[in-house]
Amino acid sequence: MDDFAGAEDGDEETPVEIERGMFLLGGGGPVVPSVDYGAAWLRAEVVAEELNALFDVLDLHGDRTVFAVGGWSDSGSSAVVVRGTLDGMRELRETLARGVRGAGG
Repeated sequence: MDDFAGAEDGDEETPVEIERGMFLLGGGGPVVPSVDYGAAWLRAEVVAEELNALFDVLDLHGDRTVFAVGGWSDSGSSAVVVRGTLDGMRELRETLARGVRGAGG
């Protein structure tokens, strides 16, 4: 199955199967023994899961998939990356724009 599969041959929408996992931000340099990469990942993963809960409320699934992944940088800093399908990112952009307009921005 394609990672970003949608409806096929008029069938109901096919669930999207995307490996979320974790990531390394940066060049993947040598591991520094004194850096706690695990703690950085855990801090980032908490924020990623909070974002994913919001994306679930926005029903960003199927061909409109958006998700966040926790990770770390070479220096051991926490990092979160948001990934998604083109339609999902467009929907997220529109939702954010409506929020900014509604806030008077």
